[in-house]
Amino acid sequence: MAYLGPPPSQKLATPTSQYFSGNGSTTAFTLNRPVNVSEDLNVFVNNVPQEPGSGKSYTATGTTLTFDAAPASGTNNIYVVYRGLAEPTTRLEHDANAALAATTGTFSGNVTIGGNLSVTGTGAGAAGITSASTSGTAISIDSSNRVTIPNQPLFVGTSPIEGTSGAEPATSVRYKRWTNVLSNIGSHFDNASGAGLFTAPVAGRYYILMKAGYKVTYNAWCGMYLYKNSTNICVFWDPPDTATNGTYNANNANIVLDLAANDTCGVGYHTNYSDLTANSNNFISIGLLH
Repeated sequence: MAYLGPPPSQKLATPTSQYFSGNGSTTAFTLNRPVNVSEDLNVFVNNVPQEPGSGKSYTATGTTLTFDAAPASGTNNIYVVYRGLAEPTTRLEHDANAALAATTGTFSGNVTIGGNLSVTGTGAGAAGITSASTSGTAISIDSSNRVTIPNQPLFVGTSPIEGTSGAEPATSVRYKRWTNVLSNIGSHFDNASGAGLFTAPVAGRYYILMKAGYKVTYNAWCGMYLYKNSTNICVFWDPPDTATNGTYNANNANIVLDLAANDTCGVGYHTNYSDLTANSNNFISIGLLH
């Protein structure tokens, strides 16, 4: 008779039997086919029925038949009858090509995700998390719910003034000697080769903070130039000082700049006063906001 629905996943097993030969020492024997429980078998030793169960005559699971005591020696003196029951239920495996949907879930071990992990919701604050990293911790949340991003690109450094006077600084006279590197997470600022440039590792919005000091003389002025990909895109001026002479002044600026991956940025400085090696310090900080 025909039936509706998909075919059954399990079929009834055909009853069959199997012999073993005892040797007086062996307690475990390998079955021809797996079973679920000891009661799936009828076991006889020297034609005497054996009682199934832990602490009794024998136990059976999978393809292993284990006796509580080793059967005596004899040829084919152990007789096993497989009952005509359903074959052991196979482990439930999810179809790798089908979507998995659930309202809740609990995992006792680690969860490995080969693709992206997306977190969505219908209310405010729905967010997504993606990571291409193969190692390390991208986002950490401690016991006080403080979120940190340990690999967020950041460069902070200071140095004595370096620049040129009287003209817009060229590539060769940008700040190069950052003698005191406070932070260079990811090593995205090229400090060793003297390039004095930050290379954006990923596209995003970067916060740039700059400070330049100079020795003031009559009508002295200074300017800081912000370079992106070797092109001056912005200048921050400190107006001429018409009264003070022989003291030190500072030009400070900050900006949020959109950078594409592999874009470079750096800072240049110049003034109409020639003393650029005075005891003032430059300061620069470049960090990824998002």
